[in-house]
Amino acid sequence: MEPSKAFVVALGAALRQRVSPQLRAEPRIGGSLFRIANDLRFAKDKPPYKPHLDFAFWQGDAGPRSDPSLILRITPTQIHLGAGMFALTGVALDRYRAALRDPGCADELDAAVTALIDKGAELSESTRVRPPAGFTTEDPAGRFAVRDGFHVTQRFPHPAAITTAGFVTWCTERLALYAPIHQWLSQHTATTT
Repeated sequence: MEPSKAFVVALGAALRQRVSPQLRAEPRIGGSLFRIANDLRFAKDKPPYKPHLDFAFWQGDAGPRSDPSLILRITPTQIHLGAGMFALTGVALDRYRAALRDPGCADELDAAVTALIDKGAELSESTRVRPPAGFTTEDPAGRFAVRDGFHVTQRFPHPAAITTAGFVTWCTERLALYAPIHQWLSQHTATTT
């Protein structure tokens, strides 16, 4: 646990310099570190522990499950890096949709996401079958309106630096590419700062 906490502190400091000074990095479970134990009360067929480590660095007061976040997952064979938000609700969802209705804002988000997809990233699956009222699937806004929150992530094989202090730099360089998405979400969904 201590190496993970030290990693959060170091990566958080680097990301605050490269992405946003308001980025939060809390070296604790429930902060930037996610639990590794599965909740077996409702799914007895799951293994007791997850085969990966999840980290999040977020901007806002609600925490990484509700605020725009940079995300990192370490699996036994891969590193997943990205940015986004889990399911938006209430005021944050209203602000998100209002921003999507502005063609300039929607185009800005679409350009940032498309640039990352062109470099090998993936956009999370839609959460709706149809876009909400006022959106169509023919325009950039519709691409995001069918998602009440989304993540853009890219998978990498383990780098040689994974067991060294250089892993912080490796992650920072790649997560910095997600700054435009993180900043867009922070600007257009935040209910607090």
